[in-house]
Amino acid sequence: MLAKSVRCLTHRRILQSRLCNHRFHKYGVRWLSACIVGSGPSGMYTAKYLLKRVKDVNISIIDELPTPFGLVRFGVAPDHADTKNVINDFTDNVLKDERVSFFGNVQLGQTISIQSLQSMFDAVVFAYGASSDRKLGISGEDLRGVYSARQFVNWYNGHPHFVRQISDDDFRCNASQNVV
Repeated sequence: MLAKSVRCLTHRRILQSRLCNHRFHKYGVRWLSACIVGSGPSGMYTAKYLLKRVKDVNISIIDELPTPFGLVRFGVAPDHADTKNVINDFTDNVLKDERVSFFGNVQLGQTISIQSLQSMFDAVVFAYGASSDRKLGISGEDLRGVYSARQFVNWYNGHPHFVRQISDDDFRCNASQNVV
């Protein structure tokens, strides 16, 4: 437990020092600093258009997942290549820009607090998606073998939070009994 808390504390200090360095450009001129929480489509589009409109801006994008693109990466079926192509746009026009930094494995409220972000940045944008399903209130929705579309698509695409919750066997053995 001590090793985990030391690792978390070290991670937090490294993150804070990296984030704080984004307030100034390399020539000492103060730029607008923005933090976007969430690297899915809404976060990436926010960054893309902020970069277009404000030339003197440094953007830090943080996400609880180790990789960017959220819903596009984990919520779109692999056979929808046209929809997934937006990842190329986000990579080329956002992540490759020298004014942008991505920090993965950062949990808001655990790795860093909202208050810390507010003190480090001129602007903080919350652009993360839903982390849970909304119950429909219909009979049987809590039965074994009933999955929300979000659960199924995230499992299908290998989302780290869902690979452990739903196993391949759940769908293989019960294919005729599953409801999505």
